[in-house]
Amino acid sequence: DEADESEDEEARPRYAVGELVFVRDSGESWGVGTVQEVDEDGEPRVIKDGFDEAFYWDETSKHAPAGWRKPLPLDEADESEDEEARPRYAVGELVFVRDSGESWGVGTVQEVDEDGEPRVIKDGFDEAFYWDETSKHAPAGWRKPLP
Repeated sequence: DEADESEDEEARPRYAVGELVFVRDSGESWGVGTVQEVDEDGEPRVIKDGFDEAFYWDETSKHAPAGWRKPLPLDEADESEDEEARPRYAVGELVFVRDSGESWGVGTVQEVDEDGEPRVIKDGFDEAFYWDETSKHAPAGWRKPLP
């Protein structure tokens, strides 16, 4: 993502603790991670899934790299409730999802319907669904805080 690598502070994305991002070191494959802290320069320190500690990565992006997931057809939209209070989602964005009573998981937004409802493919799944709960930020207890 060119904007993610820009030296122009105005063009650089702002990261938030708990936000899901894509990360990699040069020459390596992309992976999903959670921002653990953001330093005074706005650089995120991210714990990549499968790692025990957070690092600064050569590349960090809020958007899925090309080829991360193939687009899937959209099913009929769920009914929207309160449009004003709901966050806006973008295709390729990483989010947390779950159905009622289930545990949270990481997924990638595949489509956003006309009501702003995201259809998400959860890691380990073969197709995208509408989930009972979708969040841009890590649920409480998702990752242990860094020392």
